[in-house]
Amino acid sequence: MDAPVAQIPVGIPQTELNVEVRPREVVATGLVAEPSQPPPDRPIIVHSSESPPDSEIPLSHKRKSRGEGKSSSKKSRRSGSSSSIPLPAGIFDPAFDAASRLEVRASSSQQAVIEPLSEGELYAAAVEMMARGVMMAVNAREKGKVREGRDLLRELALEQETAASLRRQVESLTKDHEECGEKYAKLQAELEETKLQLTTSKTALSAAHVREASLAEDNRKLKVEVRRLGKRGDELAA
Repeated sequence: MDAPVAQIPVGIPQTELNVEVRPREVVATGLVAEPSQPPPDRPIIVHSSESPPDSEIPLSHKRKSRGEGKSSSKKSRRSGSSSSIPLPAGIFDPAFDAASRLEVRASSSQQAVIEPLSEGELYAAAVEMMARGVMMAVNAREKGKVREGRDLLRELALEQETAASLRRQVESLTKDHEECGEKYAKLQAELEETKLQLTTSKTALSAAHVREASLAEDNRKLKVEVRRLGKRGDELAA
């Protein structure tokens, strides 16, 4: 009969190791791992000293329930130790039964589709659903960016229309201002001309006043002369 072998992880120093050899079964007890060492990378095979090995018998791996696995993994993480029992030959359990292991809230037709699936198929479906969820999130984000870009373009178009309207108003006001400047210059010229005419009129009026005074003086002198000549005529007639 071939000698049984036990698989011991590499890189984990053991303070105490007791191996009990039984037919077709190897039980490892007293394996303590230091918390500062990294997890095992690959297993090595330790043979008994009785006969050379011909085959490898992996350690038995008992599948734990959901609660036990969670508590034991928490305890191992807290203590810093890792399990020395490797996985069986396959990653997934061929005896996995979705009907007894999973609580699926679905209709009877959906359960009829899910329950016959193996553990590997369920894992692949879960991975695909996760990938699709990520793709949907990325797609939603891209659509949100496109929608946000459209909103920004719409706001930019409104801002451009407002800027164009303001530009037209500024151009109209500038034109009105230029016309007002031209009108102001024309009125200023007319005002200067009016002032000149007013000055000329004042000068003519002053000359007219002087001439009127001179004519009044001549009239007074003529009246005096007429009165004197009348008296002299009376004297000559007498």
